[in-house]
Amino acid sequence: MLVLVHGAVGAACGIALRRRLPAAVVALASHYALDAIGHDEPLDEGGDLRPDVVAVDAALLAVALLATAAERGIASPETLGAVAACIPDVEPLLRRRLNWPRGGTHGAFPHGRWPPQKMSLRWQFVTGAVAWLAVLGPLSSWNKETQHRGGPLAGA
Repeated sequence: MLVLVHGAVGAACGIALRRRLPAAVVALASHYALDAIGHDEPLDEGGDLRPDVVAVDAALLAVALLATAAERGIASPETLGAVAACIPDVEPLLRRRLNWPRGGTHGAFPHGRWPPQKMSLRWQFVTGAVAWLAVLGPLSSWNKETQHRGGPLAGA
């Protein structure tokens, strides 16, 4: 799954949980749950990462993270959740760059198991962009309103 999607889900964890450590832990776990969903990987025919897709994915994530940090703060649960959700995808990049041996945590978990029809790269980009728009727009303002009222169940 593209890091754009992972980051948006991690930021949503921060909005929902409103605390740094729980948001980061749940966001990290969400990475593996998302990777279990069937999806195309940004790989070429030789099995190497496609630099064009990785560059666009990273650039969009960077813009979204900067917007989140500017709006909510660099150490906010939303920003930390987004970063935590993306951390497992750094390992394969480092492994290739530093010629580390095979193994690690990323390959040990189910990857793309369900549903059998895979989510295309295009739909991953669309999903990530829409999710970030929700996180930076309506969900972000909902979170601010509930904080001022004392929480989502304050009036109940």
